[in-house]
Amino acid sequence: MFNKSNFYKILSVFFITVALTLIHLTANSQSLLRYLYEQQDWIPGSWAEYEVKNLHDGKETVSRIKISILSSEKVDGTTLYDVEIVTRSDTGDVDKMKVKMPKKSREEMKASSSLRELVVQHNDNQPVRLSLKMNFHMPQLDALEESRPPIEETVSELGTENVETKAGKFECRHIQKKGKRRTEKPKKRDMVVQETGYTDDVWLSDLVCLGVIKGNNYTETTMTLVKNDPAEPLVEQGKKTSESHYLLVDYGDSGAKSEIFGEPVDMGDPPSPPGINQGMNKDQ
Repeated sequence: MFNKSNFYKILSVFFITVALTLIHLTANSQSLLRYLYEQQDWIPGSWAEYEVKNLHDGKETVSRIKISILSSEKVDGTTLYDVEIVTRSDTGDVDKMKVKMPKKSREEMKASSSLRELVVQHNDNQPVRLSLKMNFHMPQLDALEESRPPIEETVSELGTENVETKAGKFECRHIQKKGKRRTEKPKKRDMVVQETGYTDDVWLSDLVCLGVIKGNNYTETTMTLVKNDPAEPLVEQGKKTSESHYLLVDYGDSGAKSEIFGEPVDMGDPPSPPGINQGMNKDQ
């Protein structure tokens, strides 16, 4: 029998766990995940691990991200893959997320309900699983830059370069993307205009399951207050800079294993209180 009180307790644990996990995962792994969609073959058992350094407003953080293609299975004629992302931060936190998903292009991933199952675990907490029946799409897994289309952007192929890593030396294609995004946010009668310029460099090789060997990202964001009265001068609200660097430290074509441990709290497919499916596209 469905117990409403227990359901809400489990639900609260679930959202806390998901929130803690996604805060780390989305901030650090989206640049890497972007290239996973573009690989022609997903090889079960393959994995790649990266060291990621972020510098934001003068503060540096260092983390490790491991992305694994654990396994595959046929379900109703569709091949589904278990993809696991593990982030180890310099604070000691370990966040794990495993998704069951079909192999699709980025465009297909964004246009449909793509993820079939989600399991998350924060540190040693009990893992939580969202069931197959709730089949939903997570915009958090889209690349960060796609949430705000650029007002200008250029993509350049800069040739072939050799890149040294702890995992070996790779001959890579160097691709650079430069652009600018702009957002406008009302502030009482005025408007805050935010412009972000960015430069992304990535070095790619087909020898690694993600294709990514090395990457650098630089952004500079300027916020300006535009007064409602055009006669008044623009007021700069501040400027922020950030950069991130990721470099392959290890990889393999086989041997990937899940790092999630313990029996997951299974959300199943219980009756949903109004509003909890916001951001989820439930199958009809």
